[in-house]
Amino acid sequence: PAAFWKPDYQRHANGATGVAGAVLVADNPTDHHIFLEAFTEVRDPHSSSLGLTARTPRGEVAIMEAVSFRDEFGALPQIEGEGAALKGLRLAVADLDATERVLRAGHLAPERHIGRLVLPPQAAFGATLIFEPPGRT
Repeated sequence: PAAFWKPDYQRHANGATGVAGAVLVADNPTDHHIFLEAFTEVRDPHSSSLGLTARTPRGEVAIMEAVSFRDEFGALPQIEGEGAALKGLRLAVADLDATERVLRAGHLAPERHIGRLVLPPQAAFGATLIFEPPGRT
């Protein structure tokens, strides 16, 4: 964790200024509330129609169903097994247009979805990369 959270490692030419959150997908997100609480040390994760979210000082960790993930981020993740699997990484960027230009210059094709830029899992080694303005939840 000490190496991951170094600010220098969270800045990139694509405009990322930090990790806004991680998104896991599971058939039944509430089945994983004990794991989420233990992993994040957040004793009362927020529950909504999208799933569970633990808000930590360094970003959010969410667990949602595949259809909620698709509705929120525009990509339908594949679920394998009964556990929760990491399927998305939310990255804060100051300027979505600038980030889109950098990604396209790198021959990547992000899609705009609900005020975010989304790179599908085929372009990001199996994870969906979600670029969004800071403070968006």
